Amino acid sequence: MKPRGPQGRIFTFLPTSECDAHILSSVFLPDGVRGHMVIPISGVKQRGWVSIVTITSSLPASGLTCQYVPIWPGKAPAHSGLHIKLCNCWGFWATQLRKRSYVRLDQVYDVPLKILRQVDPNLDGSSLEVQQESFEKMIKRIEWLRNDGLSTNWPTQAAAAAPQI
Repeated sequence: MKPRGPQGRIFTFLPTSECDAHILSSVFLPDGVRGHMVIPISGVKQRGWVSIVTITSSLPASGLTCQYVPIWPGKAPAHSGLHIKLCNCWGFWATQLRKRSYVRLDQVYDVPLKILRQVDPNLDGSSLEVQQESFEKMIKRIEWLRNDGLSTNWPTQAAAAAPQI
């Protein structure tokens, strides 16, 4: 069971005008990251920080896409067989984003949870989150990329046998 907390839920960044200047001065992110939706992949750490990955609607022109996993209903790539499914906060309904989107797994950032706002697509207090099975596989894929992912291929036998996430 996924732990309670921000992990696997979809967030956006608060506008800088709504953030404490002191907190913002301690956050170092590449240009453009604040413009993306994000998914915390860790629980809240010391000082109220979380590790996040970004959601993007485009793939790199380089063609190196093993670190990008499509969000359903996008087609799962043949090299990994993985894709991410979303649900509402109660875990019931399959949900999708407005644009075809991908989770970028090779770049993990640490940010204060205070500068994030949970996405509420229906404006009813519900939230979007990654389905439990998808979240677990996403974390395994991140660990694989951190250890040796760019130097070796995703295990093809495991990918072929793995159910879509």
